[in-house]
Amino acid sequence: MVAASARAVGDLTGVDTLVYRHRPMVKDRLIVVRVDDATKRRLEDAAQKKGQTMTTFLVEAGEREAKRTEQRPVRGGVHRAVPTFFRATCWEAARGGDRGYDAAGWNLAAALDSETPYDAEPEEWDGEIAALKRMLDHGDDADALAWFDRHFPKCMALIPRRRRAQFLKGVQRAHEEGRV
Repeated sequence: MVAASARAVGDLTGVDTLVYRHRPMVKDRLIVVRVDDATKRRLEDAAQKKGQTMTTFLVEAGEREAKRTEQRPVRGGVHRAVPTFFRATCWEAARGGDRGYDAAGWNLAAALDSETPYDAEPEEWDGEIAALKRMLDHGDDADALAWFDRHFPKCMALIPRRRRAQFLKGVQRAHEEGRV
């Protein structure tokens, strides 16, 4: 990746021309990838055919895939707002009220049927809720939190990282009570 800057420079004819200065972006992070010999040879051959180094080839391919993934809509829909009840419960929890983030989890989980995202069909949303229930039944905490991150990103932004387990405890309690 190269960052470019431009500035106008006047020459003797009175015509302004643009002079570009390319500044390499600082690359200060390392990614180590382990692959088998056959995969390594395929990647090296592909990079060589494109006239690129292995690093450039892999970074460009990775960035292309990341962009494609970012543009792909989330299956099952994304709730793009924060319900007022949820915002109020999080506000109370943040101020040390008698209800913590588990109450926020319980309230959101109990309201899932009525919080269908606009970009999801009702049947599709029902399938997503069923998938969440399976995660909760099997104790897949990380997957359940990832489900909320995918479908309720703005809501989950209100839950501090250190309180996510507490949030999930409320979701699990709503599930056990048959409210999900």
